[in-house]
Amino acid sequence: MFKCDLHIHSICSDGRFTPRDIVKMAKEKNLDYVSLTDHDTLTGIKEALNKAEALNVKFIPGIELSTEYNRESIHILGFFNKDNYDHPELNNILAELKERRISRLIR
Repeated sequence: MFKCDLHIHSICSDGRFTPRDIVKMAKEKNLDYVSLTDHDTLTGIKEALNKAEALNVKFIPGIELSTEYNRESIHILGFFNKDNYDHPELNNILAELKERRISRLIR
């Protein structure tokens, strides 16, 4: 049986720990796999990947996308392999979502 945590948030969204600290804690807890799934951002993935490689931790890049359907908030987890998470088109969409969120907050 594997010990995994595939739904973790860092300070890049609404978590309390840095991506590197999350990977370090996963190593200390002897997790077989860990994934960083911040809300609507991939900004912590590279830091987490670098720490995972240094500590020999199996890391899965991820994201939690927030959306709405029938006026209900929905959160969707997405996972990548370590070679394809940094996609320019996806990053553009995420930047646009961030701008919309900031505009809503200002209004």
